[in-house]
Amino acid sequence: MHSFGPAYAQWGRDCGSDILHATVFGKSVIVINSIEIATDLLERRSLIYSSRPSSIMVGDLMGWHWHLALLPYGKIFRAYRRLFHREFNPRAVMRFRPLQLKATRDMLQGLADSPDEFFDHLVHMSGKTIMGITYGIDVKSHDDPYIAAAERADASLFAAGRPGAFYVDFLPFLRYLPEWMPGAGFKTKAKEWRNHADAIFNLPYEAAKQDYLNGTSRVSFISQCLEALDKNVKDFDEFVVKGTAASMYNAAVDTTASVVKMFVLAMIRNPDVQEKAQKELDEVVGRGSLPDFDHESSLPYVSAVVKEVFRWQPVTPIPFPHMVTAEDAYNGYRIPANSLVIPNIWAMLHNESVYPNPSSFIPERFLDSDGHLDPTVPDPSLASFGFGRRICPGRYLGWSSVWISIASILATFNIEKAVDTEGSPIEPSSECKPGIVASPLPFPASIKPRSAVALSAIQAAAHK
Repeated sequence: MHSFGPAYAQWGRDCGSDILHATVFGKSVIVINSIEIATDLLERRSLIYSSRPSSIMVGDLMGWHWHLALLPYGKIFRAYRRLFHREFNPRAVMRFRPLQLKATRDMLQGLADSPDEFFDHLVHMSGKTIMGITYGIDVKSHDDPYIAAAERADASLFAAGRPGAFYVDFLPFLRYLPEWMPGAGFKTKAKEWRNHADAIFNLPYEAAKQDYLNGTSRVSFISQCLEALDKNVKDFDEFVVKGTAASMYNAAVDTTASVVKMFVLAMIRNPDVQEKAQKELDEVVGRGSLPDFDHESSLPYVSAVVKEVFRWQPVTPIPFPHMVTAEDAYNGYRIPANSLVIPNIWAMLHNESVYPNPSSFIPERFLDSDGHLDPTVPDPSLASFGFGRRICPGRYLGWSSVWISIASILATFNIEKAVDTEGSPIEPSSECKPGIVASPLPFPASIKPRSAVALSAIQAAAHK
């Protein structure tokens, strides 16, 4: 899946066009390689470009019909979006900062205690944050059943959600084959994977609802929505609350952790960047001190590092496709109704005319000559978080979680190549798991506290 982005980009260069067309099993597929075309179509014409194709495998057989990312554009989708905006707009998400800080600082303690398990610590941090915010559930152990359920669900959804992953989405009659027939193995997988979808839709919600009814719930998205329903708020119903929560829970755990894993890889390969970011943190926050959200505006280089992580290896290089619901025309091209429209995020963020030397990790590209963030350089989050009415509604929360995680790790740890038994450096692989989300496969790293003072700060913060 992750090779599709570069392949589509090369296809576009070969054809001399940033908008491409193919027919797959009679289905029209449009690939967009430029942010300008994506903006023109997916944002300015969002009324007809905001739906999703129906997926027999994911929606019908696996039971993901409730997920925001897969809903067709319509009444239920708009209800989800209104609820998301109400609870996760830029001002509203600030109330979650204490929880984000707690999860981040617990992660730092985990890195200090068992640095070789940094993948697990990053997933645990992401899960702890989103479970607390969404359901008011305090995740403590690394084998927490809710995080494990989310990881299983993510793996199945991201595998099945790849365009062309299963023929049944292009040849619908295959759904009627009995499981024992050759070629019907997808039905056995779907039955198993449906259990994962049902688990994340039902289990955490029922636990949070029971806490609410018992009067023991923490303040969370669910508790506030249930309180509103008790007051007969008519803007949403329980299904919308449940589906919105599960969509957020499913989407956030793997994506946030994957971005920070990419950051670790980038620091191993670019020690000069790490050194510059640490110098800025030492000057602004103080050596051995932990950054807070209030420091963000005073840390432009750190913010540039975060932007470059999003750009360098986008975690959704080829996202779920849009579907255009009416025939359209663009720059002389006819776009048939019901075409799949795939924004190639990888190509947009590796456009050499916008981001020179795009394969290199260069945070300075986002800074002006005075070292301030340059507003004239396109922010990669404009593409990373999607377009139009399909833009990620949790983007403000996602950015802040990634920013505080990266700033905190830089302030307290040195990240270097691991060494083998003979003391030779190990070059980490950037290979990713197959699926919609580009999550790196495990790689070794040496992660050590920068100083005794930094370690003391980590320990003090973790025990508050």
